[in-house]
Amino acid sequence: MTLTRVLNFRDIGGVPGADGRLVRRGCVYRSGELNALTEADLQTLAPLAIRAIFDLRTDSERTIAPTIWNHGTAPVVIPISVGFDAHENPAASMKDFFARGVEPSHAAMAMQATAAKIAINGAPAIGRILRAIGQGETPALIHCTAGKDRTGVVSAMLLLLLGVAREAVYEDYLRSNEAVPAQIARLTDANGAPSGMPPVIASLPIGTIRVLFSVERTFLDAGFAAIETQFGSFDAYVADGLRLTPEDLQILRTRLLT
Repeated sequence: MTLTRVLNFRDIGGVPGADGRLVRRGCVYRSGELNALTEADLQTLAPLAIRAIFDLRTDSERTIAPTIWNHGTAPVVIPISVGFDAHENPAASMKDFFARGVEPSHAAMAMQATAAKIAINGAPAIGRILRAIGQGETPALIHCTAGKDRTGVVSAMLLLLLGVAREAVYEDYLRSNEAVPAQIARLTDANGAPSGMPPVIASLPIGTIRVLFSVERTFLDAGFAAIETQFGSFDAYVADGLRLTPEDLQILRTRLLT
């Protein structure tokens, strides 16, 4: 599906899950922010009958780029910050990383730390989102700003709980790189200079900016490593971090597997 003003939009369904079943299509979508939907975009989205939008951003991000859905019956927007305090500025939180250097490698370390923070600090919120989806808040759309970090971690956890092989989870995660050129183009002027980026990012070399706007396998690896360190196993993370019961997992699989 092609949308003119929404980046990184896709259905997470269609991949093999537990017990030889497939993740249902048309149940859970993921994307970047929704502040610039055109009339054509809204008409394209209308047949999906999206019921709930889980907005993973912070309050400041929502204020700067509010979700605007003014066509037909608008979905219920559920604001639930994941990984960051609701009053935190995610871009500003990277400032300390770039005090040590501005090379692409520093950006990669910043994104690895971000993925770990989302997985650990965001665990209770992730659990609430997945429980709500299992209990009927579908079709659902999960999104953040670029639709790759917070949305990427939440989508990865959902797919793993549905029994999707980890390699397929990585494949879905890495598909966000397809949106990087459009994302950078949206935030640069006619000469390619940063014009719509937070100052802490706009001042960085373009190679470093590209890393920040991309995803790498190592980012998600850092999230999984943090889970192992903090909880000892993924199963313990599900029970004690996401706070999902076996009954919650069964309900989720019943709804999202076919």
